Amino acid sequence: MYLHNRIYPICLTIKCLCILRRTSTGEMGHINQHRPIWSVLAQSMVLFSPEPVTDVKISSNLPEAVEFNSTVILTCSAKGSFTYRWLNGSDPLVADGTHTKLNPTTGNELTITEVRRTDLRGPIVCIAENALESGRSAPFNLTVSYGPEKIAVTQTPTDSFFKKGSNLTLTCSADSDPPTQLRWMFNGAELLQKAIVTIPNLEEKHSGNYSCVAYNAKTNRNVVSTVASVTVLGTTWTRVQSQNTSFCLE
Repeated sequence: MYLHNRIYPICLTIKCLCILRRTSTGEMGHINQHRPIWSVLAQSMVLFSPEPVTDVKISSNLPEAVEFNSTVILTCSAKGSFTYRWLNGSDPLVADGTHTKLNPTTGNELTITEVRRTDLRGPIVCIAENALESGRSAPFNLTVSYGPEKIAVTQTPTDSFFKKGSNLTLTCSADSDPPTQLRWMFNGAELLQKAIVTIPNLEEKHSGNYSCVAYNAKTNRNVVSTVASVTVLGTTWTRVQSQNTSFCLE
């Protein structure tokens, strides 16, 4: 504002919005040169303070997601807010513009394409801000289903040839969320739906190929293990060693 041909700052703090009162002609009203400057400012300004930041929350377009298949859109909302920031754990969430994108105007919308299991494990936090203050959302976690993968079969004992009457244990495992459904196949036919198969008192009929199938109902994916070949021999047998190859004769 002008006073005695000098310019005075009209805002006393960066966290306020000041508007000068004007006369009906649109010009600056007459200012009494004998009145203190603070009295003039008090009558010449209307201060607007932003609303307090409240009710900060994150919402998702999906209740749960499937790794590599789902596109997740997180929206941060708040009362009295102008801009938004995102944290993944304690670190700022940096959008790469391809896999993760932020709304370019306010940043209140986060889009994750072909979501991965590690993307939303932070947990995710939204910070809403205005010129006066800021507020944080509650930590947000979204379940991302994945797998099965890394399927493995463990055989005890590890031999390929077994004496009749001995015992065999086969164990199957796979990395999956939710936990995978496991079933054993014997020579291509379903044997059991469980992770561990124990066969006591082996007989020749137990000879064949054993494999494990892991299935995840959420991702609708399944994987098959490598084949464990088992041969059960009679009670009279001899192991023959020839260079690096061993085999048995009954």
